Amino acid sequence: MIQKMEAWILSQPESILKAMENYYINESRGSLIEDEIFSKEPENIVHPDDKLNTILSRYFYKIKRKIKKKKKYGKLKDAPSFIQYLDGHQLKNSFQDVKNLFEYLQESYKQ
Repeated sequence: MIQKMEAWILSQPESILKAMENYYINESRGSLIEDEIFSKEPENIVHPDDKLNTILSRYFYKIKRKIKKKKKYGKLKDAPSFIQYLDGHQLKNSFQDVKNLFEYLQESYKQ
């Protein structure tokens, strides 16, 4: 089964923290890494894009014109930031689709 890339992001919560370093953290919610969403196997998360949006709006915000604005997930805007902090080797060991991609790229590179 091909996963949405948001499942990859949810499998590495530390990548979320790194990518969101320009946002304030809502510390009243507790630790991001201890959120219940991360207790599930990433491959089994239904609608990981919705779950990632929930995490971002729960824990991160900016102040605009003296108003606190929750962070909303935008696939085109935010995904590249998250992806740059993902550990590819860890993804390869966790997701079959990533492993298949790595193998395909290695074979293509040999030719």
